[in-house]
Amino acid sequence: MSFRLHLARLPDRLDTPRPLLIDDFLAMAHAGKQTCLRAVVEMCADLHENGMASRYIKHLGGPLYELKKRASDGGARVYFFRYGQDFVLVHAECKTQDQADQHLLYEALNVIEALEGHQPVLETRR
Repeated sequence: MSFRLHLARLPDRLDTPRPLLIDDFLAMAHAGKQTCLRAVVEMCADLHENGMASRYIKHLGGPLYELKKRASDGGARVYFFRYGQDFVLVHAECKTQDQADQHLLYEALNVIEALEGHQPVLETRR
């Protein structure tokens, strides 16, 4: 069984050309973080195939989770939350620090609030 993944936009920036996660992927590629980007794509594919049984999931508290894996050029992370039986992927990053980026987590919470207010902040990927 595969699980549906949704990509998020910020509620105050719905007219942006790409979802947040795609912009994060492009930023990693431009920064030369190919190993980290490969790890992020691998983790997203694992979440798509295995859902909450993914081996990369770490609970951050409340509704937020991350996919986390070490790569040679940093720690690969994807921040997401559950949306019924589906998942909403909000942000990804490659970092050397051990803590999640608070700004990215704040934006994930903004997406959750927007969904609760029935704002159209999602794009669906199969």
